[in-house]
Amino acid sequence: MPFCFDCVYTLAHGSALVSARALTKEGAARKGSVISKRLIDSPGEQASLRAMASRRASGWTQERIASHLDGLGVKPRLGSPRQAGNLDGCLHSRHTAKILSRLTGTAAAT
Repeated sequence: MPFCFDCVYTLAHGSALVSARALTKEGAARKGSVISKRLIDSPGEQASLRAMASRRASGWTQERIASHLDGLGVKPRLGSPRQAGNLDGCLHSRHTAKILSRLTGTAAAT
């Protein structure tokens, strides 16, 4: 699942399931037959991304940002503590540049 998005799974029996993680075959089988899926914004992750980018632009180190977010209880999608290297990869990805440009209305860097 791309960062800053969740997925809405529409199930054959008419209900919908919102998940931050992709369903495995086994998970989908337990929930029922999936007839469609679509990505939706994840406001919490988008807020975290904006905060990370803003603090980095203000001169904060990656380690300080990771520690600050962990201290606030803002965990990565998988729940483990943040690592500065992962934060760097996130902030410098093309995917992140596109999301930040959409959120802030600025052109994405290429």
